[in-house]
Amino acid sequence: MKYIQLVFLCVVVTACDSNTGVNAPEEISVSESTGSFRNRGGEIGAEIIDEMEKQGIEHWFNDDGTIGYYLADGDKIDAIAYYARGKYAARN
Repeated sequence: MKYIQLVFLCVVVTACDSNTGVNAPEEISVSESTGSFRNRGGEIGAEIIDEMEKQGIEHWFNDDGTIGYYLADGDKIDAIAYYARGKYAARN
């Protein structure tokens, strides 16, 4: 029994390394936490932007013509885009 306890203690002690770093949220660069998409569709694009504004999703227009957003909102934006495309396809 003491042998198992000694092995367990050795494993725990050697597994704990005080020199390993952890990425804190402050260390993540802005480019990693943002995304962008290009809005090429007239009606669909306008509907996506309108719905993003209604839901309070923060977005901005980049210099290259793309629309920037925070990656945390990516799933919401995907859902909005799929819904807008579906509505457009149903109308036509």
